[in-house]
Amino acid sequence: MTSRFGTRESPAAGAGTWHPAVDLPNWLNPCGRPVYAMVPGEVTLSSALFLSIKTPEGFTVSYLHMYKSDRIVDVGDQIAASQQIGAMGNVAPSSGCHLDIRVNVAGNTNPEVAKLRVYDAAGGGCVNPIEVFPLFGIEICPADNCSHV
Repeated sequence: MTSRFGTRESPAAGAGTWHPAVDLPNWLNPCGRPVYAMVPGEVTLSSALFLSIKTPEGFTVSYLHMYKSDRIVDVGDQIAASQQIGAMGNVAPSSGCHLDIRVNVAGNTNPEVAKLRVYDAAGGGCVNPIEVFPLFGIEICPADNCSHV
């Protein structure tokens, strides 16, 4: 993990010091590695920087820095968990090829997700992804093969 959730030094021009996400690099294959949806839902946004999927439980998972040309889903598509949605990229602001994952809980109906601390500074309802995904049996950065820097 190259950037944790919360306050940080800005790693690139245009990047903020408050980081409402976690950044996962791919050291062996810097760009182009497949990106898979962590949870099911509907694609609600596909902008230059964001690809956002709203879950049936109302919270939204966003995947950032994938090039639009490398995305294989679009707004309105229904996505299954573990379905490939694109490839890792380096869309600015960025200091290298990586995947930024963030979770916004506005509209959430999942009682376990509702127990998590919401960070208003993160743009109106973000929670730490490291705390969300274990609720669904997903470990974003396992200690045996991921470094928490």
